[in-house]
Amino acid sequence: MVPLLASIMRAKSRRYAQKHPQDNSQEEIERQLDGLRKYHKERNTDVFSRKDTGFKGIDIEKIELPGSPAWLFTMDKNPKDKVVFYIHGGGFGFGCVCECWEYESYVVRNFGYNLCGVDYREIPEYNIRDILEDCLNAYKAMLERYKPTDICFMGDSAGGHLVFALSHLLKDEGLPLPGGIVALSPVMQFERYAYSYYECSDKTDFGITFGINERVYPSLKGDLDYTHKYVSPLAGDFTGFPSVYIDASDRESLRDDARMTFVKLKEAGADVEYHELEGFFHDQAPQVKVGYVRRKQHPLIVKFLNKVLG
Repeated sequence: MVPLLASIMRAKSRRYAQKHPQDNSQEEIERQLDGLRKYHKERNTDVFSRKDTGFKGIDIEKIELPGSPAWLFTMDKNPKDKVVFYIHGGGFGFGCVCECWEYESYVVRNFGYNLCGVDYREIPEYNIRDILEDCLNAYKAMLERYKPTDICFMGDSAGGHLVFALSHLLKDEGLPLPGGIVALSPVMQFERYAYSYYECSDKTDFGITFGINERVYPSLKGDLDYTHKYVSPLAGDFTGFPSVYIDASDRESLRDDARMTFVKLKEAGADVEYHELEGFFHDQAPQVKVGYVRRKQHPLIVKFLNKVLG
């Protein structure tokens, strides 16, 4: 059924492109991105605005931090001494904790653990050093409440990149690593387009496609280059990392990034598991309304969380 859906999507995409030719120049791409950024900035990013709907029944605490705030979501039924530290995706330039309410509230209600999310600053106004500073401040706030072994990082797409980049930073700072890391469809390097781009871009993956590196990397890097472990976490040393869960779709452009990360973690002696999800699309974990995501992917994540936190 899913391969048939992908075939239908490709056919519709071709027909639409024929009827509505697009200006794919760099200027037009930037114009569209600027429009998206403006839209996201105009949205109310205060999680309390969703308290009566998306987070009904969940206690919310805003944690004020120097750069951007973090939000702690708890339920009485969950253990009070353990937490998932969630770093959202969105291409490093879009999204916020408020917009991810559906997945965050689902995790708190159904995964069995409380969750903290950070509203990190985003590109193009800020770069990877600013983003990691916000993530680091939020993690330090968690360390005041929880033991490091009782914290599990979780990130999807760009957030999957950040859970690894933050872990590299923690090693550099001499701070304790968390009890585990969950990386869902992570962005792991900007050095080259892996083979999975050639296999999947604009064929079975319409989200992560050729050209994305050129749009993201210049703003993200700051004074660093693509070989730096904060920009391309795959380039870093994974020695001493905690248990790691990685998954990716078999039909997404970032598939080979995930595979290479799995291999490098194994070579570094880490306890790591990799799941290649057949028939999925890029970063589907937050799509809690999709039945096969709840049935196939979420149990794998919960099993890992129970292993490192339970």
